[in-house]
Amino acid sequence: MSYLQIKQVHKIFGRQTILNHISFTAEQGEFVTLLGPSGCGKSSLLRCISGLTSLDGGQIMLDGKEITHMAPKHRQISMVFQHYALFPNMTVFENIAFGLKMQKLPKEQILFAVEKMVDLVDLKPHLHKLPTALSGGQCQRVALARSLIVKPKLLLLDEPLSALDAKIRKHLRQQLRQIQKELNMTMLFVTHDQEEALTMSDKIVLLNQGNIEQMGDAESLYLSPSSRFVAEFIGHYNLLSAHDFQHLTQQTSEQSVAIRPESIKIGEQGIDAEVVDYAMLGNIIRYQVMVRGIVLSVDHLHRSEHDLFKVKTPIKISFTPNQFHFIRH
Repeated sequence: MSYLQIKQVHKIFGRQTILNHISFTAEQGEFVTLLGPSGCGKSSLLRCISGLTSLDGGQIMLDGKEITHMAPKHRQISMVFQHYALFPNMTVFENIAFGLKMQKLPKEQILFAVEKMVDLVDLKPHLHKLPTALSGGQCQRVALARSLIVKPKLLLLDEPLSALDAKIRKHLRQQLRQIQKELNMTMLFVTHDQEEALTMSDKIVLLNQGNIEQMGDAESLYLSPSSRFVAEFIGHYNLLSAHDFQHLTQQTSEQSVAIRPESIKIGEQGIDAEVVDYAMLGNIIRYQVMVRGIVLSVDHLHRSEHDLFKVKTPIKISFTPNQFHFIRH
């Protein structure tokens, strides 16, 4: 039996179906990401699991126990929000210790637990500061420590990194994954950022309009999208109609076809094409090339400025048949 079981969870607000019979599982110690665009039902699902929002159908099981109708305080679930929700008049120590104080644990036990936790999240120099004296990344680590210190069976994280700048966000997601592995903590992480999902997750559940489009590990979603929506949301695929695929490759297909930009090679042999635009993406140049009347995105490693192909430069591109993925609509 899986540690967390979400069975046919259904939620309606007014006349709108927010969650349409959602089912998936998580094992103990697994990092599962709920990924999808804004309004797809990610945060609503998290609130249903936490008990903050009631269900209109379905069942939630955690560690062998049904928690579907259990009060939030009895579920042994902690939640970290996007906007920290720290107590502004409490120090870092007091914020982290709050949950343990509510449990009326002895002062010595609380002190020991907080000291251990601040070491884990690297906050020791800031222990006696108020939240107003901390950076956004430090505040989010306080919120994380406050949630972890009560030793929940499940930790829910609702876009906790989205308000941070790119450099801090990248560092904090590495730190969060390291902490999760060290504690063997089961976590459900909500994001709309595909890079976060691909780099952090053991399992990704991709939602769209209240339905699960596809779920699996990062590799399966990235390399084998099951639908047009998945291909468009994950990995910047080139999407071709059956007609365009036949025109480009001289092969027939009854389905739409997807190919990743990095699977198309620029070289000395191949099909004649012309650069129509390009964008610098750090060590990658993403070209827009016109080939047989079809515009394709092509990712090329940026080794030096001499490798850059200017607009209207004639080039040759190549690909192999096994790099195309046939997808449903």
